[in-house]
Amino acid sequence: VACEQVLGWLDVQSDLTLAELAERLNAEQGLQVSISCVWCLLKRLGMRRKKTVHATERDMPQVLLARQQYRTQLAGSQHIHLKFIDESGCNIAMTRRYGRARYGARVHDAVPRNYGRNVTILGHSRAMVWTRS
Repeated sequence: VACEQVLGWLDVQSDLTLAELAERLNAEQGLQVSISCVWCLLKRLGMRRKKTVHATERDMPQVLLARQQYRTQLAGSQHIHLKFIDESGCNIAMTRRYGRARYGARVHDAVPRNYGRNVTILGHSRAMVWTRS
């Protein structure tokens, strides 16, 4: 019975934490369940901790058009020296990092745009590409 109830809760809100699931089981089932017990239950049920998020702006028509134009422009050029730039950063617009899904499925979620200040870190590497004439 508890297994079906946990799966039902995760179908409604897939990003519940282990602590939240344990708290619900303790309150609604009258059980004394630890977080590690909930982890084992989810593992036995075949639930995996995974979530894919993307910015909501990614799906806007003008962004989709700009991405397509960039791909078209890049496809027509030959590059000998490639420079890879990696940008990462952080901000205070936090969202839950993980959701739980059944095996073979994935949790999809959109996150709101952050209007706060960002801290940005840039990394760079260079690669040589040989082309045959």
